[in-house]
Amino acid sequence: MPPKQRITKEMILESAYKVFCEHGMENVNARSVARELNCSTQPIFSYYKGMGELKECLEEQASERFREELNEAFQAKATETAIYEAYIRFAANEPQLFRHLFIETKLGAGILDENPDVSERVKELVKEKCGLDQENTDILCRTLSVCAHGLAARIAMKETDITPSEATEQINALKDRECRALH
Repeated sequence: MPPKQRITKEMILESAYKVFCEHGMENVNARSVARELNCSTQPIFSYYKGMGELKECLEEQASERFREELNEAFQAKATETAIYEAYIRFAANEPQLFRHLFIETKLGAGILDENPDVSERVKELVKEKCGLDQENTDILCRTLSVCAHGLAARIAMKETDITPSEATEQINALKDRECRALH
C-alpha cells in the first residue's frame, strides 16, 4: 500500500494563496509554493495539471474575496459611496491581490462591473441622493469609479501617502461637487 499523501489540494491552494497575497502572482511558482509547504514540487503536480491551472484557482479565489468584501461593505453601510470605499480599502489591505485583479489583468474590468446587483443599487442611491436623471447618474458613477480606481491603484502601488480614509473623503467631496455641477 502506497504511503498516504500528507499534502492535500487544499493545503497547496492555501499556501499558493499566501504566496500570492504576500509576494504577488508573479512569484507564485512550484518552488515558492513547495517551499511554503516544506515539501517537494511533486504534490503540486499530482493535484494540478500545471501552474496555469493553480493560478486560475488563485484568481477565482481573489475575485471571490473581493466580491465578498464589496457585498459585506455595502450591506454594512448601504450608501452611495460604500462600494468605492470598499474598493479603496481592498487596495490598501490586499495590495498584491488588487494589483493583479485591477492593474495587471483584465479580470476586474471596473468597480461597478464586478458586481452588477450592487452596481445597480449604487446607481439608484446616487440618483436618489443627487436627484439626477439616468444619464447624469451614469456619468457620475463612472467618474467616481475612475477616481476611486486611481486613488486605489496609487495606494496599492505605494505611490502615495494618502490613507484610505483620506481617499474616501476625496471621493465623497467629488461626489458632492459633481452632484451640484450636473444639476
